[in-house]
Amino acid sequence: MAWIEIKGPRSGRRVRVFIERPDDAVGLGDCERVNEKLSALLDLEDPIPGSYTLEVSTPGLDRPLHSVDECRRFLGRRVRIRHRMESRPDTVTGTLRAVNGDAVLCLIGPGGERQIAWSAVVAARLAPDYAALLGKRPDGRSRPSI
Repeated sequence: MAWIEIKGPRSGRRVRVFIERPDDAVGLGDCERVNEKLSALLDLEDPIPGSYTLEVSTPGLDRPLHSVDECRRFLGRRVRIRHRMESRPDTVTGTLRAVNGDAVLCLIGPGGERQIAWSAVVAARLAPDYAALLGKRPDGRSRPSI
């Protein structure tokens, strides 16, 4: 299990459970199995007062990063980090290059780097290049299939 979110009013909460595997290969069957087992356990133990809807999902391609350790796990991946910079917020998108103690280092363009203290991070998540994943060229046209 990666993490749990409980949101909504007491009379109609949504309990979202995000699951992952070390190989990032969570499938629909995995979500179904966890949902069935967790649903039975929650019915038996009844730890959540009121009615709720249980959802089991993967963190997704643009998963949030909750800690420096998670950043370390995704070194080399493209990220979007929103952080406090003096008196105003700023957003950086780039390749996660290093984790130095309590700071992350992002490559944000040709020759540009930004080191951000984790304590200043408001939100961080993976920022996949969807065009590349879908086989699109930078001009938006499809790449020829091989």
